[in-house]
Amino acid sequence: MSGPSVGLSALGKRVVSYGLPGQSALLLDDLPAELAVQPDQPLPARQWEDLLLEVRQHRVPGLLLAAIDDRALPVTDDQRAAARTVHLDACASVLGLERRMLEIVTILEDAHVEVVVLKGSAHAHLMYDDPALRHFGDVDLLVPSSQLGTAVRVLRDVRGAERTVPELRPGFDRRFAKSVTLQDPAGVEIDLHRTLLFGTFAFAIDEADLFADTEEFTIGGRRLRTLGPEARLLHVSYHAGLGDKRPRGNSMRDLAQLWLAGQHDDARLLALAARWRSEAVLARGVQLCREVLDVEVPGPVAAQLRQRIPAVHEARAIDSYVGRNRSHAAKVLASLPFLRGVRARTAFVAASLVPSGRFVARREGGRWAWLRRGWRSRPNGGAGSRSGWVGAVPERRLRVLWLTKGLGLGGAERLLTVMAPKLDPQRFELEVAYLLPWKDAFVGELVESGVVVHCLGAARTVDVSWVWRLRRLLRDGAFDVVHTHAPVPAAAARLLAPSGTRLVHTEHNVWDRYRVPTRVANAVTYGRNAVAFGVSDGVTASIDPPRWALGRPPATRTLLHGVDADGVPRGAAARAVARERLGLADDDLVIGTVANLTPKKDQMTLLAAVDRLRAQHPSAVLCLVGSGPLEAELRAEARRRGLGATVRFLGGRDDVQELLPAFDVFTLSSRFEGLPISMLEAMAAEVTVVVTAVGGIPEAITDGHDGRLVPPGDPDALAAAYAEVLGNRALGARLAAAGRERVVADFSIDRAVEVTAGAYEQLLGPTCADGGCGCRGRHACRCQQDGSGPCQIADGEAS
Repeated sequence: MSGPSVGLSALGKRVVSYGLPGQSALLLDDLPAELAVQPDQPLPARQWEDLLLEVRQHRVPGLLLAAIDDRALPVTDDQRAAARTVHLDACASVLGLERRMLEIVTILEDAHVEVVVLKGSAHAHLMYDDPALRHFGDVDLLVPSSQLGTAVRVLRDVRGAERTVPELRPGFDRRFAKSVTLQDPAGVEIDLHRTLLFGTFAFAIDEADLFADTEEFTIGGRRLRTLGPEARLLHVSYHAGLGDKRPRGNSMRDLAQLWLAGQHDDARLLALAARWRSEAVLARGVQLCREVLDVEVPGPVAAQLRQRIPAVHEARAIDSYVGRNRSHAAKVLASLPFLRGVRARTAFVAASLVPSGRFVARREGGRWAWLRRGWRSRPNGGAGSRSGWVGAVPERRLRVLWLTKGLGLGGAERLLTVMAPKLDPQRFELEVAYLLPWKDAFVGELVESGVVVHCLGAARTVDVSWVWRLRRLLRDGAFDVVHTHAPVPAAAARLLAPSGTRLVHTEHNVWDRYRVPTRVANAVTYGRNAVAFGVSDGVTASIDPPRWALGRPPATRTLLHGVDADGVPRGAAARAVARERLGLADDDLVIGTVANLTPKKDQMTLLAAVDRLRAQHPSAVLCLVGSGPLEAELRAEARRRGLGATVRFLGGRDDVQELLPAFDVFTLSSRFEGLPISMLEAMAAEVTVVVTAVGGIPEAITDGHDGRLVPPGDPDALAAAYAEVLGNRALGARLAAAGRERVVADFSIDRAVEVTAGAYEQLLGPTCADGGCGCRGRHACRCQQDGSGPCQIADGEAS
């Protein structure tokens, strides 16, 4: 059984797509600069081990060895030997599976069961010049629904194979299941399919189509049948696009290779997809080829599919396989429009709600457990699920809600967007809620990461109707942890959260900068938190709840957030691309800032500083990335100072990381800050930083070592710092290099995510039974069983 899918690295993509038309002949050419690899040198030991692990997980060691043998990837002798060993081990396993597959096919055909081979072996012999390049891990066979029971009995009686999961309900396999999974005494997993996938899209597949158009291939002189090219392409689209949230490398290779080989007939493919109501899945496959492998599928049909927008019911159906909401119940609901007839729908729902006693006893531990788990999302269990309907039911994940004011183009909002994909989906089920519907710039990115996003719909800043919607969400969502990121919704959540919900808060700003009502609401309810973080020491030091606040406030600790430094573009190539995107010349002296146009960011001082700078650097250009209420006023000020050709208002952008390498200097003129994410991203991009010494900024920048610090509200100091680093390129380069080193060393987003995740899990750990240790059962603790030992709550302080 395959494990959970993992994403492909940049080099892993090159391996998976190696040898396809239009792909790079040399695997290390033009890779992202942050990988720090030399195209003509073997990979460093750590990167080589990561790559070898990756190709094993994605079942493409044959492609790696082919690239090595073709001199497309320079390696040491030890690396070549390791790659060959992994490949030979995989080949030995595949040869054993093919031998057993021939035995199984013979047994079934002797019992007059019609058999069609699916996936692995058929793909290897029909699609690859060398079948050893395509590895697989089980035997997949298609049999008619009417003969499924016979096939199971024959393999049980003749080969001693046993079902791994009981039937959900009598007759369910033949009518609704994708397959029956058996395991023989030798440990070989056999999937007897009656269709190509389970649920939603499966119910529109016409069984007659599967057996009507087949083609043959040969193994050891034995001729076997498999699907025709159009059905095979659709099957691969199901498997790559719906089998796992992050597609597997071997599935993606099959998909790209089938499209590029062009063995199918376009008209027949579209007609078959229409009959099976799977045009949206076909379009998703074309999109995945581009997004996952950077492979552009040619031809008018592919172009037509790229333009296709899925209907609402199609999007809901796809989400039931690979979206965040892929519970059993969600798949049942999404499947109903695809089922034909009231009787079929009734039988399907009845089987799903009231499975057989044998099934729940063997698989789920009782009917109540089945129903309870049926509403929980699963980390996998799509088209690639081994057990058809059930999939592998994991231990319960913690349900976490992140609550914030908005998801607009801001640093704190960007931080949530970066952290969300890194929170382990095997451990946590994440949802996000926000108040202000017009601040939604990052909603799409979160949804693409598989996060369920709720807008609480505050019509305006003073609207409080969102409180009732928040109350309903907290009540119905059954969240284990609510993690708040803004003081106003945090105060409401602390009062409304159901008993048993653990509250975590991250403070992003110093308290004395909040308006008085906000500060009071935050302070009075602060004691309801179980864990509290400050994004910098300055923010943490500012937190001072009153003695008469509700509850006993936790000890707030500083958690330095950061960025994914390896994912931020940098270097000469990234600089050229960014400058071309912004229409900047190579010799322009560019000062850039990323901040909302609001009073606290004080861009008026920034304009005054650039005005003073013109005397020394008349070719300087200022790029303002951001939007906000002061935009018109700032534009008027720029015109008044005669800066029309110097200042460029770029508006709110969702490609900030790609723009940063265009800057010679990144700057912030803020009057107060927490810990600005845009500054950390600029440091990771190896851009010289000149910023005001406010909030948590001095904790990240040491003046003269990894950037320049100036007082707030001082345009002369800002202009002098700009002139210094622009006039001394060696100094600017030294500061930029030191800035990146600081971010890599101390501002790791991965560390911040793991600390946060650890706090969640610790909060939901055992609590004191009688409160004898002093925590009164309010916090997770690690005290002695009798309660006599010290209680260490999540922030590490003894209670």
